[in-house]
Amino acid sequence: GDLDQDAIKEFRKRRFEKTGNKMILTDYIGKVLQDAELVRKNKITVACIILLGREEKIKELFPQFEIIYEWRNSPKQIHYDYRDSWRVPYFLAYDKIWSTINARNIRTPYQEGFIQQEVFAFHEKSCREAINNAVAHRDYSAIGRSIIIYASAERLSVVSPGGFPSGITEENILKAQ
Repeated sequence: GDLDQDAIKEFRKRRFEKTGNKMILTDYIGKVLQDAELVRKNKITVACIILLGREEKIKELFPQFEIIYEWRNSPKQIHYDYRDSWRVPYFLAYDKIWSTINARNIRTPYQEGFIQQEVFAFHEKSCREAINNAVAHRDYSAIGRSIIIYASAERLSVVSPGGFPSGITEENILKAQ
């Protein structure tokens, strides 16, 4: 009852696309979630709530879970020109976030021989990876702070509350255990 049925459908679909395992589409959801390690010892995990939880349950348990997108015409500008936010299961926000970013994606055409090619300012796979990392690695104990996507024609940055775990620094991150 704590999980959103539309988010579960989306999860099943994406998991099937990734694995090719048709049983994911029809198996008991408890088994599917356990196989994905979103349920442990018959209890749903924090990740399960963030990814698939009903909006009310997310707000109750993780009121700090919010993804904000802000577009600025100039990266140095303080006020934003467009803003959107999501406080829903991540599986329901995932494509909406990319659509919002892509709606302002700047296309730069260039000529390669007789063929005109194009390059976009924001690469979908890279943007999704940065946002996935922000959701997966944010500090969920940091109250009053959201994941923020700052975008302009020149750059896109994703800021996630938290920092490195104790003992990890920029200097030792690749060597620390």
